[in-house]
Amino acid sequence: MFAALITALCFAAVGVCANRSARLLGSVRANCWRLIVAVMLLGPWAFLFGRGLDGPGWGWFFGSGLLGFGVGGVAMFHCLPRLGTPLSLLVVECGTAAFALVIEWSWLGTTVGFDQLGWAALILVGISVGLAPGFPAGISRGRKLSGVAWALLSSLGQALGMVVSRKGWAVTQAAGFELDAGSAAFQRLLGGLIIGGIVYTAVKVWPALLPHSEMTRVEKHRDRALGSWGPNWPWLWVLLNATFGPVLGITTRQWALSLAPAGLVQSVVATAPLIATPLARLMERRWPQPRFFLGATVAIAGLAGLFTT
Repeated sequence: MFAALITALCFAAVGVCANRSARLLGSVRANCWRLIVAVMLLGPWAFLFGRGLDGPGWGWFFGSGLLGFGVGGVAMFHCLPRLGTPLSLLVVECGTAAFALVIEWSWLGTTVGFDQLGWAALILVGISVGLAPGFPAGISRGRKLSGVAWALLSSLGQALGMVVSRKGWAVTQAAGFELDAGSAAFQRLLGGLIIGGIVYTAVKVWPALLPHSEMTRVEKHRDRALGSWGPNWPWLWVLLNATFGPVLGITTRQWALSLAPAGLVQSVVATAPLIATPLARLMERRWPQPRFFLGATVAIAGLAGLFTT
């Protein structure tokens, strides 16, 4: 669980960095470049100090990247302009934990104790209380339904990606193969890079695929209006996004998945938006709602219980 907590800290930083890079470069371009930069950073480690593409589970890790970055990432791309960032993150993060618990139990037969399930549920309740923003004002019922559908599909894709990684670790450990988390993250990242490249190419060829709210000029306007802290250097934010996300964040999550069930790992990782709130206050001048502090207290209690079971 310690590795999952480190992942949550990394992903909390990713939220702020991803917002800044997307508003300066556009969401699709920023996402594609963060994957390229991550491969450039993690690749040398994997081949010089890790196991590169070796190992009996590398295909599973590659497939995990296709599912997580593919189904999960593309669906998230569609739900964000419909539901907004806060509600999208809430549904996706909590939904991923629930889907991962069910999928891993039904496929791999992994069981989780009732006490662990209770603490994980308490964490998710705290996250829901602290972050529940409701639907954005002025959107139609159809848009709400489609946004929730995309968010649930994103949750399913990310959960599948995590459970497939668990399968990769099971195959690797059963074969007695020594694999480091950095190499596993690199193998997964290659699958994500393929999906990111396909989406970027598709948007370049058919710009109509890109929602209006994700257009670069719209995001730049929002960024100026927000008055965010820090320099407007897009490649700095891309570098930070890649470092805290696909490099450190995914590596520590693979470490966590090699040790614990995906649903429990995701329950801890899902606290990232709560952790990101103070960062957003510092860097984006956003004040948390009073319920944030209540939700954070409940989530911390759940984390304490989960760490002691």
